[in-house]
Amino acid sequence: MTDLGDRLLLTEAWPDTLGRPATTQGNYGRNGNLEIVACAADYGLLVGWFNTEDEDDHSGAAVGRWSGALRFGGELRYVTSTITQVSHGPDYLEVLALTDGGSLRRLVWAPETGFVDQGAFAEDVTAHSAVHELVDGTLVAALVTGGRARLAHAYPGSGYPRLTLDMGPAQVGDAVQDIDLVEHGRHLDLLATDVDGCVRLWCDGVNSVVAEGIHAARLARSTGRTAVLLLDGTSAHVHDLRSNTRLDLGAAQAGAIAPSHLPDGTRWEVLLRDGGTIRHTRIRVGANAAESSLPVRAEVWVAQGTRTSHRPPESF
Repeated sequence: MTDLGDRLLLTEAWPDTLGRPATTQGNYGRNGNLEIVACAADYGLLVGWFNTEDEDDHSGAAVGRWSGALRFGGELRYVTSTITQVSHGPDYLEVLALTDGGSLRRLVWAPETGFVDQGAFAEDVTAHSAVHELVDGTLVAALVTGGRARLAHAYPGSGYPRLTLDMGPAQVGDAVQDIDLVEHGRHLDLLATDVDGCVRLWCDGVNSVVAEGIHAARLARSTGRTAVLLLDGTSAHVHDLRSNTRLDLGAAQAGAIAPSHLPDGTRWEVLLRDGGTIRHTRIRVGANAAESSLPVRAEVWVAQGTRTSHRPPESF
């Protein structure tokens, strides 16, 4: 523990998690900090941020480290989560989280209110993507509900964060057990994993097999490259579609992938859950090895006498 007199660098493990975590790069901080959301092992959701700054000002998370966890989402038990920052609000955080009862909840963060549960996005859901904001401001998400793959579109107006959804079919075949999407030029790329473990990428009306024997797969795109995080139930790999290379990331039961754009380059930011612990792996786009891989734990500058950096629900 580093001691600066009036402040200490407090290091502690994050609470245990389950299900699928999520990450995205927001626009807070000079370089754009990372956001994380995860399903707490007991109840609710956990949210935190990763400091991407170049210099440490000895407040909040240390440079290159995660903050403590803030619990939100009530006393429901969640099994998957996603997070996105959108321009609407402006710059609100959109979280979709699936309960163990199949209710896909939408929770929106605003500076004035913190996270507010906006109610059910859809029911009888078994898989879903994050909310994505298209260049025209439309919000879109892919989900599997009632055994069918669907696309939900909404254009936020003056009533935002309230949304009215337009739900239509997602043309990705049948028997889909996992689904994800990214914007690619003027169309959407859809990634679908079927019940037989076949992962297909649907790009501008054409589909191709990415992998076989997979339980779940997540999709990311940046700087003209596409990466797929493949999970077979026990281990994880990142597949770079341009170079057709696959990087072994070790043991994991669930995970997420998102790009980050930093002054020294673009990276794939990968969160992998193994048991109750989440590991953060960073890969430079185009590289064939991980730059770093560390457990998600809080390393936070706090006032003398502070016992924990984690915050209970009432603190927001």
